[in-house]
Amino acid sequence: MEPFGMLALMLIVNIRMREIDAAINFLAGIGLVMAVVVLAARQLGPKARVKRRFHAMMFLHRVSI
Repeated sequence: MEPFGMLALMLIVNIRMREIDAAINFLAGIGLVMAVVVLAARQLGPKARVKRRFHAMMFLHRVSI
């Protein structure tokens, strides 16, 4: 029973580490997109801001799926 317990523990830890990696990558991706959106909005001015935000939301939605 002991080896199985160790194996299960290792598997759980491995899965947790992968989840944490995925979460970090996801947050980094969102941060990058937000930075690009902010820069684009500043350059294009206030008129394009709403449209740009909408496109960014669509992009984020597509990325997260």
